[in-house]
Amino acid sequence: MKMLSSLPYPGPACTHAGYTTLCSHTLDWPERGCVLEMRKRHRVQLFGNIVDSKGTGDEQSPFQFRHRAADGEVTEGHIPVGFRSMLPTESGSNLYLTVREGRKSLENVIAEFSPSLDETWMRVVGYLEKKGLVSLAELEYLDADPFVLFGIDDPVTQKALRRLQNQVVLHCTTGDTPSEEEWMRYLCMDPVADADHKWVIEAFAEAELPSPWTSYKGIGSIVCFTNPETRVTTWQHPMHDYFRQLLSYCKSAEDLEDILKIRVHRLLWSYEFIHSHPGAEAEPLISPSQLRKLGTIFGVDLAKEGHLVRVLKRFLKIFAEEYQQRNDISKSQVIICVDTLSTETERWEVLKDNWEDALSGGRNHNIDIPALANGEVACVECPDKPALSYCLECRDHTCLDCFNKLHRKGHRSRHAVFKLVRCSLCESMPARLRCQVTNKSFCHDCYAMKHIHTLSALEKEMRPTLIDYVSLKADVLGKASQGDVELTETGALAERQYNAGTLGIRRSKRSVDNTDRDGKGVFLMDTSRSDDDEEEDLLTSSILGSYWHPFYDSTGIMYYYNFTTGEKMRRSPVDPSAPGKGDDDETNDDDD
Repeated sequence: MKMLSSLPYPGPACTHAGYTTLCSHTLDWPERGCVLEMRKRHRVQLFGNIVDSKGTGDEQSPFQFRHRAADGEVTEGHIPVGFRSMLPTESGSNLYLTVREGRKSLENVIAEFSPSLDETWMRVVGYLEKKGLVSLAELEYLDADPFVLFGIDDPVTQKALRRLQNQVVLHCTTGDTPSEEEWMRYLCMDPVADADHKWVIEAFAEAELPSPWTSYKGIGSIVCFTNPETRVTTWQHPMHDYFRQLLSYCKSAEDLEDILKIRVHRLLWSYEFIHSHPGAEAEPLISPSQLRKLGTIFGVDLAKEGHLVRVLKRFLKIFAEEYQQRNDISKSQVIICVDTLSTETERWEVLKDNWEDALSGGRNHNIDIPALANGEVACVECPDKPALSYCLECRDHTCLDCFNKLHRKGHRSRHAVFKLVRCSLCESMPARLRCQVTNKSFCHDCYAMKHIHTLSALEKEMRPTLIDYVSLKADVLGKASQGDVELTETGALAERQYNAGTLGIRRSKRSVDNTDRDGKGVFLMDTSRSDDDEEEDLLTSSILGSYWHPFYDSTGIMYYYNFTTGEKMRRSPVDPSAPGKGDDDETNDDDD
């Protein structure tokens, strides 16, 4: 039931966005005849706005109407632009009326554009009757004044329009929550001029209503706020004035550091508010989610600038300690944080340039992968052992023990290295196969002569996976040539922890404790770390590179997080074959 047409006449227009198509119209409205009482079925979805017709010189504005009821009472009102109303019919379909201003191109138009709503509505009713789309009783109901049918000539609509002239409201036209554009209109923000202050909108949208306020979507898709204790219902958000003042302050602030200080303070306040509730999920302050929020405040994209994770960790602890002691954040620490991030970024750029010059795309590194993987290359320190690593800066082949001894301290500890996986049984030869059953790595001899005899007949049918060192080399050298020291390797720290039986276990106390002795919810922001923990984090970061970063959960167990991919795992990413303590790898459910 489509009748497409264009709009040759500029002015208000009505169109339909549903099953049955309506009309387009403009109005130059004379005094109307009698309006009979009828049962109202319309539902106003949007009230729209009143058009100011002053200065047009017209005696009767096309955006106004005048009705005379059966008892002689005359009603006058406005035809709002942006008005949308729905009228359900007995057939199950809905009729929609939308008022627009100016020349519009409409689809599914039943009646051609007309300056008279009466004529347009008569064509619509005639179309419905001709097609047999509604019953006779429904036609009798629809054969009435469209202004009354769709709720334009309704005291509720006219009263709401007058209130909307002097009050800004929060709309929710689609979905269950307002969109970002609707939040911006509510705070009278310009999408272009106020683009730097969009964080205020995000904070406003995430802010919880103060108790006991609740909200619901009312008539006209306006969000209403009600207080059941005082029985007050209003269109104004209880925290509207606060965020308006916050936005005004940010616009007038002379220093960027003042705005950053407010944002960091709000970050810690929100964390404290959420975790102070009894039963709230215990999440440490030093966590990927909080660190990502802090990075957003300082303009750091951790997915691309992973080398700044350690800096943000350190300053998040400093900010938290200040917040606990003084309930405030000092501007001086914010300035130091900005300068430190800038310095670290410059150092990283220099390091990247040096890597690109030194590596030249990896062409200067003579790594014989077949010989190295077969154990034919001897260690330069102990010739009786096969080499399992190649240092990209020292340009030497060494076994893992010699590499760890030579690169344990000083600047060598930051050298990038191409490492092979060590066999889980003999612990001397390079691993070539990875068992799909146990997820462990073995050399050819250990797998064929020892490990395969421990498998059942069905498990023996599962072929092991060949470790592709050629692709690993290209991946390592490719990343290094781009200035990224992220390497897939068997880390010295992970191996030392594994040998000591403490892989992934933190020695310090928990960061967050959510209950006190009485079982009541308390807030605790413990940022104290021992020197050993700080040294361990530094060493772990240098081993893992700029992609994987160590964190601790609420139970004090270490896990690794990748800001680029969003992966989280218990096992060390530098040695996936090493078993981890606690939970299994959270990115792979088949590890068991």
